[in-house]
Amino acid sequence: MRAVKEAGLSVSSQQVARWHRTGLLPKPSQRSLGRGRGTQTVYPPGTTRQLVALIHLHKRHRYLDDVGWRLWWHGFPVSERHWLGSLRHAASCFSDIRDKAGQALALLESGDEDEADMVFADMETAVANSSAPKFVKHLRKRVGRKNFISFLCFLMKVVDGSIGDPPDATDDCDNARDLRIVAGATGLDRSQRRPPKGFLPLLFSREDIWRGFADVSSVFRDETIASRIDGISEASWIEARDELRDLMTFFQIIVMVLRPAFGKRSPYGFGIAAEIADNATTFDLAVMLIFYRALKDEVFRGNEVALIGAVRGILALYAAARRQEAA
Repeated sequence: MRAVKEAGLSVSSQQVARWHRTGLLPKPSQRSLGRGRGTQTVYPPGTTRQLVALIHLHKRHRYLDDVGWRLWWHGFPVSERHWLGSLRHAASCFSDIRDKAGQALALLESGDEDEADMVFADMETAVANSSAPKFVKHLRKRVGRKNFISFLCFLMKVVDGSIGDPPDATDDCDNARDLRIVAGATGLDRSQRRPPKGFLPLLFSREDIWRGFADVSSVFRDETIASRIDGISEASWIEARDELRDLMTFFQIIVMVLRPAFGKRSPYGFGIAAEIADNATTFDLAVMLIFYRALKDEVFRGNEVALIGAVRGILALYAAARRQEAA
């Protein structure tokens, strides 16, 4: 309680008790003070840091489910319902999105373009709404309103599991147009054609970008996203969580370091990754974690280990430089 006060915060002992009963804080134990001297409530080591973090998070996030997820995301121990419950909820919501994507694509294939256009128009309106994540609005602005509908259609194919081999970029067809739009939306196309001064062009092509989306799509082509939740150990989720969190932090730092030289339009598509990290909701983080853990099993197959090691090395160097600068 003293640490909470020193942090400029306030909380009652009753509130602390409610939070540990809901699994947001570790449960305390009762320690005897000796015959006739009663007992003392003792919380496990680390509870002070977790309580301060909890109060800060609760000031930014109204719902305790969001607070619980954020605590777990940052490595604090919470009740299983707060992290596993969020994963299951995200899987359920994503399954609904996938079903709607399948319906919209079926409408297109059946030639009912008017109905399909209504679905896309509703999605476009939702994105234009002020409550939409900033990075989605930036994508819409980057590709233009007309192309954004095509981009949404492409994303529908991704979540529907129907992305196949990349089309020939020289072909004048819808898939080839989608290929150009996707490369432009991610910002990678610009770095291929006009890399920032002092930087080399990207070594991979538009087709490689497409294959990356195809890999994501293939993970759920034959399995539902819900089937990727249960039966996975907490240790496996924690490993994937820590790797994904470090990757997202890495992108945020890269953008921050490069911003003085390149402005808001960071090279190589890092800006999009950073915008997603900055504006991610509990649902966004849960879905990304489900996908990332599945990709570890089905696509990466251990090849991500070297990348994660390099990223963590860079993060450690950056943290050391910040400490030296502060000193």
